[in-house]
Amino acid sequence: LSNTIEQVSGPVVIWARFQEDVRRITAHLEKNFGTGTVVQYFGETKKKDRKTAVEEFNANKKRFFVATPAAGGTGLNLQDSGCRNVIYYSNDYNALTRWQSEDRTHRRGTKDSVTYFDLIALRSIDKGILNNLKGKKSISDLSLDQIRQMLIG
Repeated sequence: LSNTIEQVSGPVVIWARFQEDVRRITAHLEKNFGTGTVVQYFGETKKKDRKTAVEEFNANKKRFFVATPAAGGTGLNLQDSGCRNVIYYSNDYNALTRWQSEDRTHRRGTKDSVTYFDLIALRSIDKGILNNLKGKKSISDLSLDQIRQMLIG
């Protein structure tokens, strides 16, 4: 994650599937990039704090927007931030969730392109989930042998 962030400039949206990942990513970013550079948007984020998070990120008061697609994947408009870098720390197997989260920073009429980064851990199911998303399948469509193959590489 840090290596990817160091290669880009400007605001960054980071999507993580699990709430604990959001907490850990936030702690890591604040330690390495400064306290007050991150906003969170996930299940435990209070309604008033969600509004503040979006406003601060869009006003470029915060560099990082760390969220779960379940909480922030629909209905948010993060285009005003000028964010052109989106990192998927972990993916959901649901293609609709992915597509919706991509649309938070990119819509028709957006002038600049957005770059999407998917972090894939070695010997994990990450690559299989990403391939699955590309094929628009749900994880339940995978056979047990396909899942085993993803885990052993």
